Amino acid sequence: MITNEQFEGFLEALLMAKWELFNWLLAAFFLFFMISWEQFKGLLLCFFFMLNWEKMKGFMEASVRWHGLVVLHFYYLKEHKKIYGALVEEMKRLKNNQHIIHRHADDRSRGEEKCHIQDWLDKAEGIERDIVSIKKEIEQRKMNMNPWLAKHYLSYKLGKMAQDKLNEMIEHNAKIPLDQEELSSSCNGNLLMEFPITASENEVCSHERMQTILNYVEDDQNPKIGIYGMGGIGKTTLVRHVHERVQGFDPIIFATVSKEPNLQVLQRNIATALDISLPAESTSEDIALRIYIQLKHRKYLLILDDVWGELDLTQLGIPDPTNGNGCKIILTTRSLHVCNSMQTGVQIKIEPMTKSEAWDLLRKKAGDVILKDSIQPIAEETMEECGGLPLAIVTLGGALRNKSTTGPWNEALRELRLSSGETVGMELAVFQSLKFSYDYLKGVDLKKLFLYCCLFPEDCDIDIRSLKDICYFDRVLNYVSSHFQSHSRIDKIIEKLKELSLLESGFVDNYYVKMHDLVRDMALWITSEGEGPRFYVKAGVGLTEVPEDEVDWEEVEIISLMMNDLQTLPDEPKGTKVRMLLLGQNSGLRSIPFSFFVHMDGMQVLDLSDTAISSLPPSISLLKKLKVLLLTNCEHLEDVQPLAALTQLLHLKLDGTAIKELPAAMKGMRSLRLLSLHGTRHLSKIAHNLLSGMNNLQKLDMGMSYRRWVAVGRYAVSSGVHLSELLCMKHLRYLEITIESNIETLEWMLRSRLTRVLKGLHIISCEGLVEIQSCHLSSLASLSILGISCCSDLERIGTIGDNEELPFTDLVHLGLIELPKLESIWEGLESPRSFQNLEVVVIDRCHSLKSFISLNSVLQLKKLCFLTISNCTEMEEIIDAEVGEENPLPNLNALRILKLPKLTRICTAFLTWTSLKHVDVEECPQLKAVPFNSHNARSLKIAGERGWWETLQWEDEETKTSVQKNFIPSD
Repeated sequence: MITNEQFEGFLEALLMAKWELFNWLLAAFFLFFMISWEQFKGLLLCFFFMLNWEKMKGFMEASVRWHGLVVLHFYYLKEHKKIYGALVEEMKRLKNNQHIIHRHADDRSRGEEKCHIQDWLDKAEGIERDIVSIKKEIEQRKMNMNPWLAKHYLSYKLGKMAQDKLNEMIEHNAKIPLDQEELSSSCNGNLLMEFPITASENEVCSHERMQTILNYVEDDQNPKIGIYGMGGIGKTTLVRHVHERVQGFDPIIFATVSKEPNLQVLQRNIATALDISLPAESTSEDIALRIYIQLKHRKYLLILDDVWGELDLTQLGIPDPTNGNGCKIILTTRSLHVCNSMQTGVQIKIEPMTKSEAWDLLRKKAGDVILKDSIQPIAEETMEECGGLPLAIVTLGGALRNKSTTGPWNEALRELRLSSGETVGMELAVFQSLKFSYDYLKGVDLKKLFLYCCLFPEDCDIDIRSLKDICYFDRVLNYVSSHFQSHSRIDKIIEKLKELSLLESGFVDNYYVKMHDLVRDMALWITSEGEGPRFYVKAGVGLTEVPEDEVDWEEVEIISLMMNDLQTLPDEPKGTKVRMLLLGQNSGLRSIPFSFFVHMDGMQVLDLSDTAISSLPPSISLLKKLKVLLLTNCEHLEDVQPLAALTQLLHLKLDGTAIKELPAAMKGMRSLRLLSLHGTRHLSKIAHNLLSGMNNLQKLDMGMSYRRWVAVGRYAVSSGVHLSELLCMKHLRYLEITIESNIETLEWMLRSRLTRVLKGLHIISCEGLVEIQSCHLSSLASLSILGISCCSDLERIGTIGDNEELPFTDLVHLGLIELPKLESIWEGLESPRSFQNLEVVVIDRCHSLKSFISLNSVLQLKKLCFLTISNCTEMEEIIDAEVGEENPLPNLNALRILKLPKLTRICTAFLTWTSLKHVDVEECPQLKAVPFNSHNARSLKIAGERGWWETLQWEDEETKTSVQKNFIPSD
C-alpha cells in the first residue's frame, strides 16, 4: 500500500499531466492493487470529475458520507472560493491582532511577557510570508499545465493550501497574548468613535451628528459600519434618518433582525424590500440565491437594525460589501462584541444625552409645567434618574404631561428611586422609567391591553384587529355588552398608550401598532414576576416544536407560540391553568393530537389561524369555557362539527376555511356575538333556521361567502336560505353579505330593514343591472364595504336626486371588478360628503373607464390611502383635471397602476404627495412621465420595469437624479 502523502502527490500529478483518457484508465489499472479502497474511489472520482463536473455534482454531494482522505480532496476542489474567502477574513483578523499587540507591547514591563509577544508576532509574519509564496507557486505552475486541467488544479491547490493556512491562522489568533479587556478596548484595530446623540421629541439626532454618520456611509472606505449603545439610546432613530437621507445607493434596504432572529423571515423582509416575488414554499437557499442575483451587480446599502449576534451574510444572500463595489452595511446593536464579530470598520458608540438635551426633550414631552418653580427641581431630579436615555425620558414625560402639581412628580421620583435596586441586569435607567410609566397607567384595562401587546413577535407590526380578537374574552376590557362598544373602547386605550409612548404607530396608522423592543422586554419581565397572569412567549423565533423543557404547562396561563414553524404539538399537556393559547401562523402545523385539549378545560381563547390543519380533534369539544376561537385561513379545514359543543363561545372566526356547510348541530351556539365566514367560497349549505336561532349575534360577516340567498315566495330547504331569517336577529348590528345572479333578491334586501345593519355588500354576476336605483341608494348611507363584480351591464353605480339622502358617506372600501360597460364611478354622486371616508379603492378589468376621477370628485377623497387600478384597456389618465388644490389626496399612501396600455399620465397638475410612500407601475408602456420629484414626494419608493424607467422623460437632470435613488426594479 502507498501512503496518503504518496497518493496525494499522485493525484496532483494527474491533475498537472497532459494525459489522454487511455493514460487515466491505464494508471487506474496498475494502481488498483497498490492503493486502498478509499484511495481508489478517489481516483475514480477524479476521473469522472474531469469528464463532466456539472453532471457529477449530485454524486459528489452524496460522497460526503464517505469518511476518508478522498472527500477532503474534493472539498478543496468544490469549495476553494469559500475557503479562500474565509482565509482572507482570518488574515484581516491576524493583521488587526498584530496592530493591537504592537500598541500594547511597550506597556508590558516583564521580559517574559515581551518574549511571548515577540514569538507570537514572529510566527504571524511567517504565516503571511507562506501565503505570499503559495500564490507565487500556483502562478508558476499554471504556466506549465494543460489549459484544460489548469483551472481544476488551481482550484484544488488553492483550496488545500488555503485550508491548511486557515487552520493555522485560527489557532494562532486564538493564542493572542492579550486579555479580553485589552482586546475590547482596542476594538480589533478598527476605528472607534464615541459621541452623544442629540435628541428631540422623537430622539432625532442633530444635523452635525447625522452628517458625521452620512460621511462614513458615503465615503469609499469602511464597507461595514457598526453603531452600538444601550437599549433606548436612539440607535434605531439614527439609522431611520440615515435611511431617509442617504443618496447614491441602489437599493437602500432597512431590515430589523431582533433578539431571536428567524433567518427566513429576515430574508423575506429583504426580498420584499427588493420587490422579489417569492413562492410560499421557497427555502432559505432559494431566497438567498434570488437576493444574491438582485444585489450582486448593484451598489446597495443594507441597514440591519437590532442585531444581537453574528450574522452569516452569505446565508442571507448578501454579497460581500467591499471598497471596490461601493456597497455598505450598517448595523445597530447593544454590544461592541457584535460589531467586532461582524468585522465593522467603523464603530460608533451612542452616548446618553447631556443634561441640557435631556431637559429640552422632557419639556417637549411633559410640557411647560416643568418650568414652574415648584415643579422644576423635582423634574430635574426625575430626569437624572432616566440616565439621559431618550426612550426613558419620552415615556416618563408622556406619563406626566401637563401634571401641574407636585404630587405626581414626587410619586414618580420616589418610584424610580425605589425600583433602582430591583432591576439589575438590564439597562437600569430606561427600565425604571418604563416601569414607572406602566405603574402610572390609570386603570387595569390599560395595563392589560399593554401586556397583551407583548404576545406578538418582537419588532412586528401588530394588527389591531388581531389584538381585539384576543382581548375579546377579557371582562375588564369588555365589560360592555356590545361588540362594537368593546372595539371602540379598545381603540381609545390604544390611543392612550400611544400618547404615553408605550406603543407606536405601525405600518399603517389606525390599522397597526408597534412596541419598542425594550418596552416589550419590560412587559415580559412584568408577566414573569407574578404581576398579573403568567405568560410564556416565544413568538416569531423559528421554533419547529414546542420546547417542553421550558413550558411549565401546569403554571402558565397565557402562551404565545404564534408565527413560528411548528410541525408538531405535545400529545396531552397538563395545561390546567391555561386561559389563552396562540398558535396562529404556524403554516407547517398539519394536525393536532387527539387528546391535546383534555387537560385545558379553563381555556378561553384559542388561536389556530393560518395553520394547515384539516380537522379538529375531538378533545376540542371539552373546552366548555372557550369564548374566542380563531380559525381564519385554515384553508384545509372542512368539518366544524366538533364546535357544536362549545355553547359558551362568543367569538368565532372561520374566514377563508374550506367548510361546505354549517350543520344543524350548531343551533346550540346561541351565545355567539360574532360569526365571521368571510371568504368561505365553498360554503353552499346552511341548516334551516340555524341563523335565526343565533339571536344574540351582533356581527355576521358573510362577504364572499354563501350566495344562495332567496327572498321571493316560499322556499324549499334545497333552494337556499331566506333573507327573512336574518330579520330574526334582534341584536344584529353588522351584516356583510354576498348576492349573486339574482336582481330580485338584491332589490328585496335593499327595501328591507336589513339595510339598517348592512355594512358590507358584494354584488356578483347580476345581469341586467345597469345601476343601483336612486330609491335604493339612500339606504346605503351606512355601507362601509361595497364590491361589485362580473356585472356585464353595469354602466354607473347610480344617480341621486336633489332631495335624497346622500349615499356612501361611510364607505371605506370600494372594489369594482370586471365591469366592461362601466364608464363612470362618480357621475351623479358628487357631493362634499359622499365618499368622505373612502380609504381603499380597487379597480380591475373595467375596460370602458378612461379616467379614475375628475376634479369635482377628487376633492371628496381626503382619506383615500390605497388605490389600485389594473387591466383597464381604455384608461388614459388617473386624475382627469387641472386640480385646483395642491394636495387633494393628503392621505394617499400607496398607488398601484398595472397593465394599463393606454395610460399616458397620472395627472396633469403639480401636486404635493405628502403621504405617498409606494408606487408600483407595471406594463404601462405609454406612461412617459411621472409627477414626482424630490420636493413633492420625498420618501417615495417607485417600483417598475427597468426598460420603462429608462424611457421616462424628466423636467431636468436634477429631478431625475433625486428620484432615481428611490427606484426599485421589478424585473
